[in-house]
Amino acid sequence: MPDQSAQFFDEHHRRFFEWLQKALVSQIQGKRSKLNTVSTVVGVDVAYSNDISVAAAVSWDVDERRVVEVSRVRSMALFPYSAGFLFLREAPVMVAAVRGIVERFDVVLVDGHGIAHPREAGLAVFVGAALGMPSLGVAKSLLVGDLGVVDRGMQEITLDGSLVGYGVKPKDSRRYFASPGFGLDVEDVAYLLGVLGGRYPEALRQAHIEARRGLKEVG
Repeated sequence: MPDQSAQFFDEHHRRFFEWLQKALVSQIQGKRSKLNTVSTVVGVDVAYSNDISVAAAVSWDVDERRVVEVSRVRSMALFPYSAGFLFLREAPVMVAAVRGIVERFDVVLVDGHGIAHPREAGLAVFVGAALGMPSLGVAKSLLVGDLGVVDRGMQEITLDGSLVGYGVKPKDSRRYFASPGFGLDVEDVAYLLGVLGGRYPEALRQAHIEARRGLKEVG
């Protein structure tokens, strides 16, 4: 996806948004939720058609492997895509969509990075912090960091010598990169991936389908 920020951000805006990311990270460090069991997760994704965006949140029963609830939000795409600043474009509509889920859930799965980000403040960090819910970033490509050796289908992602997440390549499933967002530690990532079966999370796959469906309904 091309970075259009040069037409939108000047140096002052960029520095302010970088400061905002760093300030958020400094405020939420250590605010971790204890994960005892995970029975229901919500996946959230956004689809676009020109200047229209549709965010879809899908509640997924982990044990019964079924969709429990769907929430969609339509909005104008007010910010351009800019690598490292995706929260400006997608966090508001993602949060609105997840808030439309009525039934209780345990974790939010965000189509985007968590702390595997240049300032440890990816989209999943903002979404989880805004909701006050544990969040996991699940991205389709690596933004920053170094990948370790493959061990049982997983690779450690390290950034400046620290473990920030995992690259995952399951059999018969797409490769993805998972890192904690808000309220989770890196140690929680492997546990969550195990609970979800190791494959690309079905809640996110369903959220993608619902977001695309929402665009078709817009016409």
